Amino acid sequence: MLLIFDIDGTLLEVDEARAFRRVFREQYGYVPEFYWEGCRPATDVGITRHVLSQFLGREASIAEVESLLDRFVVHLDEMTRTGVLAVREVEGASAFLDRLRRAGVPTAVATGCIEPSARLKLARAGLDGFFPCGAFCRGTEERSQILMSAVQAAAKHYEQLFSPSEVVYFGDGLWDVEAVSEVGMRFVGVAPTPEREQALRGAGATTIIRSYLEPLPVELP
Repeated sequence: MLLIFDIDGTLLEVDEARAFRRVFREQYGYVPEFYWEGCRPATDVGITRHVLSQFLGREASIAEVESLLDRFVVHLDEMTRTGVLAVREVEGASAFLDRLRRAGVPTAVATGCIEPSARLKLARAGLDGFFPCGAFCRGTEERSQILMSAVQAAAKHYEQLFSPSEVVYFGDGLWDVEAVSEVGMRFVGVAPTPEREQALRGAGATTIIRSYLEPLPVELP
């Protein structure tokens, strides 16, 4: 069995939109609002392109998007290091991941973050050591493709092939539910609030936990 995890909202919580706003203000004198659910694809690259294109009134170039994301990581680093932004793990996440490691269960991440942002946040939360491999949003922005890239990365790292039926994906977004339905994996929704649980169930999720302190609804070694 391979367990793959989304990051934001699934393993940790951080209001990274504040870092995005700081970068937009720095480079364009513009402070946007971010409505994550309304952006497709909901990735660092996709959201940045969407908001920047709205501001510019034209399609943002790759260079413009990359420049913003590079500065975003700089600000995210500074803001989380100084405590301006708190990075909090979802309740029970580190203990659960430690249990998986001790049991020898392969783990990976599949996230809409760019890799520098993902690794930085995992490190701030003390979770980076649990994930030797994974997939991120540069190169592809479709969640289903990111998921399959994570499976391929895990197969290479662990020197073991994983069929979709052997993969469980933990996520909190409606796009996560859509992605697993496309690739035929099992899904565990992470929903700390009734509103999030209702949204996930409305999207078709049937297996949901509020925290990692709950009994896990998939059998592990």
